[in-house]
Amino acid sequence: MDFLILGSTSNICISRVYDNINDIHEKINNIYCYDMVEHTNNSFLNYINTNIDFNYTFKLQHKIKYLYGSFDLEHYEKIITPLIHNKLIIYVAVPPFCYETIISFFSSYKDVYKYLILEKPLSLDYENFKILKQYLHENTYVMDHFLYKSDIQNIIKKHKNDKITFFKISFHYDCDVENRLRYFDNVGFFIDMFQSHYLSILYSLIGPKINDLIDALILKNIKKQYYDYGGKNKVDTYFQVQLEDLNVEDKHGCNYVFEGGKAMKEEKKIIQINNHVYEINNYYNEYRLFFTDLIENNAINLISQHDLFWKITEKLNNHFKVNNLKLNYYYKNKL
Repeated sequence: MDFLILGSTSNICISRVYDNINDIHEKINNIYCYDMVEHTNNSFLNYINTNIDFNYTFKLQHKIKYLYGSFDLEHYEKIITPLIHNKLIIYVAVPPFCYETIISFFSSYKDVYKYLILEKPLSLDYENFKILKQYLHENTYVMDHFLYKSDIQNIIKKHKNDKITFFKISFHYDCDVENRLRYFDNVGFFIDMFQSHYLSILYSLIGPKINDLIDALILKNIKKQYYDYGGKNKVDTYFQVQLEDLNVEDKHGCNYVFEGGKAMKEEKKIIQINNHVYEINNYYNEYRLFFTDLIENNAINLISQHDLFWKITEKLNNHFKVNNLKLNYYYKNKL
């Protein structure tokens, strides 16, 4: 199997991807690393080795070929087209505003390559997603590393299809977003977490019943930003959403609480299902597990649900706007 990585100098590649796929080096023949940073092959390898603290030998070193090019159709046609074949996995780690050109380009070759992997979010709003949707197909995957956290997989297996009357997911991070302002200044933490991670987990638990959230009552819809945020936009770094669903066939209601924040008082990640509270630990092997499943044709694919996920997200965004709700503020590491 060959890999093509677009956005090969991105934060997620440096922090997770190379370290994880190094663990499955024997399953990979070649890795083509594409980006607009002007590296030579040797300088790129030096960049990886300098920025990643490997606890063992970097075994992918001789399999990597760096490709320098812009993110536009002309360069894709010239540089990437010759690489496409039926055992190629394409992994995209660039901001959402690059997606339309990338996805439309690869849709022309959808019967040639093996898989196209996209990082979330696929877009910044539902209107933009509807443009992208026409290019998505069954071998397009969204890499949701939350779904590949071992603790979350265990929770899903234990409670899948249970009668759930209370669901809460809360991820608090004590770190801020100052080292990723280019991303968060456009996306915000609500879109980053809710539309993909949180709804993917909930769907994996309750399946089609997630459609009931379209008509659920909104009890809370709060967004905040920490003081001294270094970006230029009024985006949230904390959110809390509470929904009440009474429109279920078996007549029992369900309360859903979705919460997340950066620069919080303490780092704590939990999922609560009814009276069961589970702490979610930090693991760093999610990409290894995902790419292994992908190579073995067993990967989780929720691409067909993202239209629904965006409709639910849009409902909450519209509620925030229509009701003239305001972005509030909090002090870092105090909330």
